[in-house]
Amino acid sequence: VGVLAVVAVVVAVIVVVWWRRVSHTTHDEPRSASTTPSGHASSRSRHATEGRRVAGTVLLDGAPVAGATVYVVGLQAHAQVQSGADGGFEVRDVRGTEVVVAAEKAGLSGSHELVQLGDPGDAPEHVTLALHACTAALYGTIHDADGGPIAHADVVAGDETIHAGGTESGDDGSYRLCVPVGDTGVQVWAEGYARVQDLVFATGPVHRDFALVPEAAIAGRVVRASDRAPVAGARVTATADDDPAIFESVTDDDGRFRISGAGPARYALSAAGEHQATAVDVPLIADVGSANETELVLVPTASVSGTVQAAGKPVGGASVHLANRRQLPAAGDMTALTQADG
Repeated sequence: VGVLAVVAVVVAVIVVVWWRRVSHTTHDEPRSASTTPSGHASSRSRHATEGRRVAGTVLLDGAPVAGATVYVVGLQAHAQVQSGADGGFEVRDVRGTEVVVAAEKAGLSGSHELVQLGDPGDAPEHVTLALHACTAALYGTIHDADGGPIAHADVVAGDETIHAGGTESGDDGSYRLCVPVGDTGVQVWAEGYARVQDLVFATGPVHRDFALVPEAAIAGRVVRASDRAPVAGARVTATADDDPAIFESVTDDDGRFRISGAGPARYALSAAGEHQATAVDVPLIADVGSANETELVLVPTASVSGTVQAAGKPVGGASVHLANRRQLPAAGDMTALTQADG
């Protein structure tokens, strides 16, 4: 379960970085958002037609924080709003099984929560994001292998359970980022470069430079085995042999996918769509400059359903994991959360 939690947070952080990049905004230039009758900042999640409501409050030392940038992101939800005068925020029609709700404001250490939309025990309408004063900070330069500065690189702080916010490097590659006191995981990523991560201990200002190398190409197409038709909306996963991080992408209408931020390595690719998945992982050696595309073929899958009970009563919010007889992960979705009726 711990490994799954780490993977979920790593993927979520990458999605946060991706959303901030495609929205073409910074902390000082947030996108405008509509407001609800209560005055809370609100936005509809892109790609969403129906779903859950995610709402909450941004606080600093127990007091509401106005003008904080709040992200609600996942593989099917990408929204950005600002907190209102009372610190409140709201995003409607959020789809997916889990999302990251993150808040940040210049000069403060950010905060985030991983929300399970299908878990009756979670409360997506009552999310509290507590910002903190900038006691500790990282600063330095993001540069390439030749020492040249990399502008607009995303620097994101967080450990295995807490996302502490992020910033973007300037034109000269310099950055400054507020972080929690103590050990903090840091991830750095820029368009066209492989993501790097490090663990930093900070009780005050700490200087740390990061060197990025070009990313390796992971791209291809997902098709259905029966007629070779493209599969849209399939989730593609790439796992490196020597890296616990998992990279994910979703196919477009033509069944094509592209995974960004991966470094040169040997990967295992898999894909899953509605009632279909790859039968086995597809090996891939990704290298810088490689233009080869990988085809992933989906075959029909079975579904497993049932009820979880304890002492004859249904158990809501229980995690159900699916594995084969050899205790290896099954293809497609491996976990589910029980509803209130078990």
